[in-house]
Amino acid sequence: MDNEKILNYDMMDLKEVKINFNYASIFYTNGDNVYLFNVHKPIIRFNLATKEEEPIGKIGCGPGEYDFPSSISELNGNIYIVDTPSKRLLKFEHDGKFIEEISGIKANKIKFLNESLMVMDNPTLFENYFTTFDLKNKKEIKKFGKMIEYPIRKYRERLNNDGIMGIYQFLWDAMDSILVFYDYYNDNILLYNIFSGEIIKKFGRRHKNWAIPKVFLFEGDKYHPKSWDVSFLPCYNILISNKYIFVILEKVWKYHWYMRNISEKKWRKIETNNFYFVDIYKRDDFSYVGTLYPLNDFIWKDNKRWSLRWNNSVSGDSILNFYLDNKDGDIQKISIKWINN
Repeated sequence: MDNEKILNYDMMDLKEVKINFNYASIFYTNGDNVYLFNVHKPIIRFNLATKEEEPIGKIGCGPGEYDFPSSISELNGNIYIVDTPSKRLLKFEHDGKFIEEISGIKANKIKFLNESLMVMDNPTLFENYFTTFDLKNKKEIKKFGKMIEYPIRKYRERLNNDGIMGIYQFLWDAMDSILVFYDYYNDNILLYNIFSGEIIKKFGRRHKNWAIPKVFLFEGDKYHPKSWDVSFLPCYNILISNKYIFVILEKVWKYHWYMRNISEKKWRKIETNNFYFVDIYKRDDFSYVGTLYPLNDFIWKDNKRWSLRWNNSVSGDSILNFYLDNKDGDIQKISIKWINN
């Protein structure tokens, strides 16, 4: 039974900025700083308040260079970039000066737990896909991560990789000794102890009208063969603060998990009517606090469709920052302060 409790919020900040260069992806965000990447240009740190931009590193294969980064993060003022092809973790000073590199890193996402310990995911694996890594001694410590199969057997046998769930960077977050992972096959949240590698709890509200994601036949195109696939991923991000866990979702199950070939008019109606939302849970006992619907007025704005990105952030325990962009190169940062009614 769904026990949804709708929470109120206050608008704290709204910025809309026109980016004057062609960058394809928001890779990482920290307050007003967004890190942007295009395969033909170096990573840029762009400040939404001052509009200052700073290049970080160079395109290439040498020291301080990257070919195709998969993850960016910050720790103690330094910038860390994972380069996928070379499996290196590159470390830069805040001004972009190269410091050092660590080899043997293959990850979609890294998350620092402290100055010497990080956790990362390996998107090519379907079990033991998380790894804790000792930065000081440059070695792996522990691998963990439970295999998750598609729940319906007759469909599971049709799917690629036998229906085992792939790992995506927006499905998890980690802090202190815990890692939180959203299992979208079963609509629950898995809580791992990072040091033991064990699942210590399953929690989360059961969403109204939720059903197992649909399996559909993809007819293929000139780049991809015909295959069976699982419908949309509903999770946009998981964020952990000192006291709370925030899970950002969209209600694709409400539309039978099939959101293809929909007219712009229908998209607009769907996405402005409580489609994107945030579930909030306490960290001490993992109980459900309530739900926010903060994006109804921003996905379609000025007659343009804005895309919510995966790189959202939390400031303290009460301020959530959402980052959206559109095909014209504009970026919105929306900051809200949620209220525990």
